[in-house]
Amino acid sequence: MEPLADDIQGSFDLTAPAEEGHQLFSLEDRSELLFSRAHLEVIFSNPSSLLRFTAFLSTHRPQAVPMLIYYLDALKALKAIKYSNAIAEALSPIPGFSFTTQSSSLTANHDLERKADEAFTILTQQALPAFVTQVYIRVVSLSIARRITGTLAPHLRDASEGLAEVFCLTDPSRPDNPIVFASEDGSPFMNMLMIAPLCDSRGKIRYFIGAQVDVSGLAKDCTDLESLQQLVQQDQSGNEARDLEDKDRDDFLELSAMLNIAELETVRKHGGRMHREYREDDPDHTHSKAPHMPRLLLQEPISDATAPDEGQQQSGKLSGIYQNYLLIRPAPSFRILFASPTLRIPGILQSPFLDRIGGSSRVRDELSTALAEGRGVTAKIRWLSRADEGGRNRWIHCTPLIGSNGQIGVWMIVLIDDDQEIQRRWRQAPPVALGPSGPHRGRLNGSSQLDGSRSTESIRVEQNGIE
Repeated sequence: MEPLADDIQGSFDLTAPAEEGHQLFSLEDRSELLFSRAHLEVIFSNPSSLLRFTAFLSTHRPQAVPMLIYYLDALKALKAIKYSNAIAEALSPIPGFSFTTQSSSLTANHDLERKADEAFTILTQQALPAFVTQVYIRVVSLSIARRITGTLAPHLRDASEGLAEVFCLTDPSRPDNPIVFASEDGSPFMNMLMIAPLCDSRGKIRYFIGAQVDVSGLAKDCTDLESLQQLVQQDQSGNEARDLEDKDRDDFLELSAMLNIAELETVRKHGGRMHREYREDDPDHTHSKAPHMPRLLLQEPISDATAPDEGQQQSGKLSGIYQNYLLIRPAPSFRILFASPTLRIPGILQSPFLDRIGGSSRVRDELSTALAEGRGVTAKIRWLSRADEGGRNRWIHCTPLIGSNGQIGVWMIVLIDDDQEIQRRWRQAPPVALGPSGPHRGRLNGSSQLDGSRSTESIRVEQNGIE
């Protein structure tokens, strides 16, 4: 709401009057739409959204596929009944035959309707939240990586404010598993929660790390969910548009849309035979001698929720937002206490975090100073490991977790791979020019040789949300 710009004598209003026909955005109402039956109904009515939804289930929720097939078959049977009723209602009376003047009773299968409704309810309660979560995981993961690496589009920076900065740490060894450390954020928001166990060097769970990602902006903008956009438009248009859409529905068209490949092939071969002027001797004979096969669609592979990597496909689980992260003690030790499964290599736990930072000593010193002062840091560093002694370029995003006494208890550090370095690693080497005595060695054209790690390092210190 906007405050009044002018002081009107005799008025006690503080805000400008609401515009007629203008609906204020409600996060609660949008979240209800997001996980509602109406949203899943829109998904089923849109072929592209349905394909995306079913592909997600077959990859990440295979246990839900039988329920999906059960519902679709039950729905197909109900639409067949509805179409048969439409034919029965269209029967015209014939003069001179009294039995044709009596309308036929419509067929109904209430038991099948109840079963289809229960199956749809299960899909709404179990499959739809998982599908929405996976869509937001993909969007948020990409936004976090681009925000940390500084490649996020300027118009998206405000919407991504606070990403990778809302964490809490709980202690399961204490009663009720209380929160012992948390990042500084107290504003309410619609969040996507990630919880992961933190194990010591013996594999014993010591703590749980929780990460909350604000997806209020994604829900408000209906980001990457065409079905939600369509539902919001329908909700804003009111019941009149829905009634008009219901009148335009064709029962046979709805039934035809649910036929599978085998059923469509049967219709193609035998459909309309009663209305033909001749009878074919061979029931499998068609006008074309070439066999009918579905048309192939060839395209470049795309990165989408429907195209997961091999590990996700085998596990049947949702991917996490944060793949690489560390938890380290505050100054002065900066010792690594816990690491994500992707970073748990022998010897990393209880090792000094700064020993993993290679390259320029300036970046390491500035990083150490910022962490000692308790300031949030985003930096591009040279990450050292036993497998890669030369190191690799990575971005780190450091967030302090504060205890009840206001002191830093632990640092949450998110690591993001440098996409440019990954592309350079796979780039083909240029041909080497041959001189009279063989390939050139050392410096070329008198140019000075630079340390590659120095030219690619940078650091940003964040304070009060300002970089």
